[in-house]
Amino acid sequence: MVTKISMRATLAGMKPGEVIIIPMKMRAYNSVRNCASLLGVDYPGRKYSVSADREKQQSKVTRVQ
Repeated sequence: MVTKISMRATLAGMKPGEVIIIPMKMRAYNSVRNCASLLGVDYPGRKYSVSADREKQQSKVTRVQ
């Protein structure tokens, strides 16, 4: 049996200023960016910044507010 960690729950549980690195092997950059954007809509007052490091093949998510 294969279990995946919930990206939405992980991002929702972040505190302001917290940073999480997500390997692109696990989740595509667009998927991470979309999830962060939807969380910002679902939880007013929260803002996330998502950047891609293509060299290291990872996405960096920072909760701004």
